[in-house]
Amino acid sequence: MVARACILIIAQFLVVACQTAAPPTPQIIYVTAAPTPLSTVTATSTVTATSIITPAPSSSPEATPVSPSAPPSAAMDDIYAALHLEGLRTESGSASFPAGANVRFSFDLVSDSRRPLVVPFDTRSGFYLLGTEQTWILRLGADPTLPLPPITGRKGDWYAAGGQIIVATALGEHQQVLYGAKFPRLSDLATAGFPTGTYRYFVEYKSIDGRPDEVFQTAEIDLTLT
Repeated sequence: MVARACILIIAQFLVVACQTAAPPTPQIIYVTAAPTPLSTVTATSTVTATSIITPAPSSSPEATPVSPSAPPSAAMDDIYAALHLEGLRTESGSASFPAGANVRFSFDLVSDSRRPLVVPFDTRSGFYLLGTEQTWILRLGADPTLPLPPITGRKGDWYAAGGQIIVATALGEHQQVLYGAKFPRLSDLATAGFPTGTYRYFVEYKSIDGRPDEVFQTAEIDLTLT
């Protein structure tokens, strides 16, 4: 009896040991790189790309991560050649303002390239950049001087009025600039302390580095301070 009981116990142990649970469905992880945004873009900022990890959609657990092949980035010279300033205007539509007012201007940076251009990623700033804009103000008439601090930049009778690095927004697939793409821009002119009279406001489109000898295009508009 004892031997028979031992045989039964061993047989039951072997049955349990031979049972295996079905392997769990593997979870697929998609890894995509995305630039860390900056609150303020500067030409000397450095940003390291970070990884965003998200689980695969539950509806398709058998899916495999796919990295669509993006076309090669265009040279920045191609970007500069394709983009042009258009429609420089005051936001209010008026050409006359009280002296001391803050005047807002708007314009568009428009692509005329017949082929899509992939904007290179700028590792210094952590953004896709299109160049820089530099604005100037010129007082027309016999006396071109303005009561501005001595440290204000000058180019002949032109006084520096501002400038910005142009960050690409609303790009197409693969960060492409398509034909006819428009990048709206805004700039402001503070006229506090300016004498009444007629002025000319300039916008220059320049390279990312903003070198003085690299002005690709200049737009201008006249206004009157009363």
